[in-house]
Amino acid sequence: MWEDDELGVDNELDGLHQIFRSYGFDTETWLIPLDNAHLKLMLKAASFVEKYESENCLLIVYYGGHAAINSARQSSWYW
Repeated sequence: MWEDDELGVDNELDGLHQIFRSYGFDTETWLIPLDNAHLKLMLKAASFVEKYESENCLLIVYYGGHAAINSARQSSWYW
């Protein structure tokens, strides 16, 4: 979810958080900043994997926002 959430996905995110917690999963919410969003998102993802990666660990990333595939077939994030 973006820092400046114009889509109102916070309710969606809260519901998903409650479901995961009810199954005993830890959750973390991180808001994508508007400045240098791509770089900060990639750094956060890499540090998240480095911190939690293990053979017995399931990492789930939920993105609340818009995205599209550009002409190079790469994800492009939108807000």
